[in-house]
Amino acid sequence: MKNVATTIGAPLAGLALLLTGCSGADSGTPSPQPPIAPTQAQPASPEASAEPTQPAQTGSEQPNNMASGPAEDTDLATATGFIAAEKAVETATAEASGTVHNLELEYSAFHKAWVYKVEIQDGGTDHEFELDATSGAVLKKETDSEDGTEKAIDLTAMSPADAMKAAQGVKAGTVSEWKLDWDDNALIYEVNIREGGDTVEVRVDTASGQATLDD
Repeated sequence: MKNVATTIGAPLAGLALLLTGCSGADSGTPSPQPPIAPTQAQPASPEASAEPTQPAQTGSEQPNNMASGPAEDTDLATATGFIAAEKAVETATAEASGTVHNLELEYSAFHKAWVYKVEIQDGGTDHEFELDATSGAVLKKETDSEDGTEKAIDLTAMSPADAMKAAQGVKAGTVSEWKLDWDDNALIYEVNIREGGDTVEVRVDTASGQATLDD
């Protein structure tokens, strides 16, 4: 009987050691970690990815990128480099027929250049042109309705140069603008004269040549 117990006990002891090794009780071996999910990139918001919007341009008038011409503070009475007033009228009437009833020369802050303004009435339509006073290019053209009947101006009645000279005879200073049109059945020049920070208007009657301060 003693020999039989010894024979059975040895295999049982070996089996116990085998089970202990498979139990994973050895703390020196790290347990495998669960896989880490990759980070998903967040899509950019429509506001962040959109291209900046440029403001739309409206209207037919565009800045003048042509000849710069004389400076803004130029005295029109002595300035050179402008096309003749007659040439400005000729250019406008080539595009619109009718009665030329208004002509001006002034500095345009928008175009940063001196411009002629020419108004032409054709029946019930009034055409207004702005031309570069140095190059003669048409910078702007507008049309509007017209109820009355305008009278034609006449540059041969008195030249702009003579009108400015007469105006400076009653008011010293720099001529900054002039306009030829009809007022109270008289064809007159309205000449703006700047002295220091003030500007006054002198009216010059083309029939009599008389210049008077506009009160």
